Amino acid sequence: MTTAVQSVNIDMPLSTAGAILTQSRYSGMPVIDHAGSIVGVLSRTDVLHVGASQRAQDPDRAFRLPTEPVAKFMSQGPLVVSPQTTLASAAQSMVELNVHRLFVVQHGKLCGVVSSLDVCRALEHSRLATRLRPYTSASIQTLAADVTVEDAIAALDKSGCSSLVVVDEDWPVGIFGQIDALAARNAERLEAVADQCR
Repeated sequence: MTTAVQSVNIDMPLSTAGAILTQSRYSGMPVIDHAGSIVGVLSRTDVLHVGASQRAQDPDRAFRLPTEPVAKFMSQGPLVVSPQTTLASAAQSMVELNVHRLFVVQHGKLCGVVSSLDVCRALEHSRLATRLRPYTSASIQTLAADVTVEDAIAALDKSGCSSLVVVDEDWPVGIFGQIDALAARNAERLEAVADQCR
């Protein structure tokens, strides 16, 4: 697990927390109350949902995160495990719950985070010779390369995925993920998503 965990305070403005998520490239951060206990999670999905809701209400409005506190927008009920949880059990929970991270809590206090990247690193070190096919996703969600950034952000929000594959005539040309959507929030609304993807 990672013990140096970036967190946000429950009273922090969403605009500040969104900037931290964008700059840090984390997919989510724990939300901590005044006693130091984890009370929620703020993810890029939560932030992008705010932007998509704004655009749905007013298509001409720029994507600006509000200064209201994180507590209003965070996901409740963080998924936690104890330091004694096995890596296999944590990995199984991540798959079953469709999450990328579990927070490690001991005596009510946050002490670390185990992520899907941590699990991948552990698998790499175990030198498993298992074939990849049983572990790959059968369905992949795509975007056409000429879709506008605005429509791509809406599609990403609606998909529930952390990223979509950008295709040009069925050929993959990039990935448009949550971090790309946050970075593109000030881009021209009608710019093609191919100009903003990785």
